[in-house]
Amino acid sequence: MKKLLKLISFGLVLPFFIIGCASSIGSFNGNIKQNVIKGKKFYTQCNMHAYRGKVDTVNYSVGMFIPVNSKVSILGNNRNKIKFDYNGKTIILNNRKKYSGANIKQIFYRYFGKKKINLNKFNKLDKKAIENGIVTIGMSKKAVLVSLGYPPASATPSLKLNQWRYWKNRWNTILVFFKNNKVVRIKN
Repeated sequence: MKKLLKLISFGLVLPFFIIGCASSIGSFNGNIKQNVIKGKKFYTQCNMHAYRGKVDTVNYSVGMFIPVNSKVSILGNNRNKIKFDYNGKTIILNNRKKYSGANIKQIFYRYFGKKKINLNKFNKLDKKAIENGIVTIGMSKKAVLVSLGYPPASATPSLKLNQWRYWKNRWNTILVFFKNNKVVRIKN
């Protein structure tokens, strides 16, 4: 009898548990603690491009330019997206884990920080390229990360590699070649 009552009560509770989980997955409240980030101000840690209100972790170089050190307000997140406000515009950062190789929490810390990036630690060449969101010969790997963001992990599985591939758009890529952590060649 006790087993039967447990099964019946489990059968009554389980659907509500499943419905509750499904609704939380659909809203912005995933792997990053909302009470820590929601409504808080952060600074972008790399340049981004938002096309039609979306930034994609494939890291296309098309759309509205959002410069490094831009002040943003986090509006929420779920397992695959971070919603933020930039200059009164709602932007969604879409993590395509297949390409980024990172979960949403890792993506958050790649793109946002409590402090601005100190651009004075870069030389003049690096700093100018970062301000323009481009890559040039002689740039350091760190400067390229700030200027272009992380390359898709599907094409560049490790930042220790001496060749990084970025997508300009869906059809065109750019290869950045390094030697001793400096850009030595760029192939469009």
